[in-house]
Amino acid sequence: MKQEIIKQPVSSNGKDDTAQKLQSELIKAHEVFTKTEVPPLAAGYGRRIPALPKENDKLDPYVMKLIMFYMEWVSKINLALHGSMQIVYGKFQIAELTEKIFQKKREKELLEQDKGNLEDDKIKMGIVNPPKSHSKYRLLISVMIFADVISVIAACLNVFEDAVIIAVILGIFIGISLFMLIKSAVTDLRDQPQSRGKIIVKWGIIVLLFVMAIVLGSMRAKQSEQETKEDHTIAFVLINILVFASTAYAIYRYIPSDEVQQKMEAYENIENGINKKQIAITQIQREIDLLVASKNLIGTDKLRKRHDQRQLNLLIKSLYKQAVAVFVELNIRTRTDGIFPDCFHEIKDLDISNEDEIIVEPQNNEQ
Repeated sequence: MKQEIIKQPVSSNGKDDTAQKLQSELIKAHEVFTKTEVPPLAAGYGRRIPALPKENDKLDPYVMKLIMFYMEWVSKINLALHGSMQIVYGKFQIAELTEKIFQKKREKELLEQDKGNLEDDKIKMGIVNPPKSHSKYRLLISVMIFADVISVIAACLNVFEDAVIIAVILGIFIGISLFMLIKSAVTDLRDQPQSRGKIIVKWGIIVLLFVMAIVLGSMRAKQSEQETKEDHTIAFVLINILVFASTAYAIYRYIPSDEVQQKMEAYENIENGINKKQIAITQIQREIDLLVASKNLIGTDKLRKRHDQRQLNLLIKSLYKQAVAVFVELNIRTRTDGIFPDCFHEIKDLDISNEDEIIVEPQNNEQ
């Protein structure tokens, strides 16, 4: 009796054709088995006196050889597609990746909490218009200091003609000192409440600066007079006063008060902290995405193999029924009693109890 074999489609990605090879081997083994093993078994039972199976017997004991043959193929397919160690290792990989994803999500949550706390701190500062950094004016302040220092060095060189190093060192020291004196006076006058004593001190500093302008101008004018035979004292004094006044204005206009500087630094620290947290959150999210992709890749591979396993199991069930049909037909032909046993009326499916043995983790949204 020739049975038509219905092939179940199995997946193939061009690289792993294990399922297709198993399907071909299974069909060939089935054809050989139904031609060489099933006929003598069926005829042997039919020719007995009394013939077997009896009218009310169950079929399974008489087709146990068929059941064992196809169940061996179930085990062979299971082992070929998954492997006993691969099953354990695959589950271990998924469990490990799941744990890593959980840990990374926890890290991300903590970072988001820290970022939220910083944003709350920024709101609590009550700054509508964030203080602007004065870094672009630092060059201007540096130029003012340089002008003060050069002015003093030039004057000192007129005094210490033969000691250039001493003149430069002294000029730098005096120039920076003058700048710090101007800065202290201007910022204090601008930012602090003024008492009578402070006002007197401020006027004293102004007088001192005028005196320094006159002294430095005179020192420069003396050298110029020797070269040009003309007195330029007033010009050099006015130049020094202009340098000092420009420095004072730049400080007054562009250097923030200590309170503003502290607020600016606090605000910038919070902003930098928020940016760093956001960068860390973005990085961790990338790591989570990679871990999820790896987990899904493993899950996809297992789903493909599980699909192949199920399709092959369906094929095995179909082939088993065909083999049993061959057994029934030959048994009826060779029976000595002409009885059609009740168990031949309905052939049960092959019971593959471990069909869902390979458990694949559900593809949850890990994002």
